[in-house]
Amino acid sequence: MQSNQPKRGKSIWRCPVCGNSQSKVIVSNVRENLRLIGGRYSYCRCQSCKVISQQPLPSLDLLANYYNLIDQSCRDLRTVGLPN
Repeated sequence: MQSNQPKRGKSIWRCPVCGNSQSKVIVSNVRENLRLIGGRYSYCRCQSCKVISQQPLPSLDLLANYYNLIDQSCRDLRTVGLPN
């Protein structure tokens, strides 16, 4: 039987919206396709506010690096002169 809490080591899951610690795993063992957190994650639904979030969430540093890469890619495409 699947646990209602995501596997997360010693950290306690908290809803990123309301801070509640009770969640239900919606989908588990999802393979990441953007390579932000380097592995697999789950989607969990907060039992209080019902928001669905990814667990674990990528760190702010990883998100910043990802968006910097996207920004640089867009600049590179503009430099090539692709049509609008």
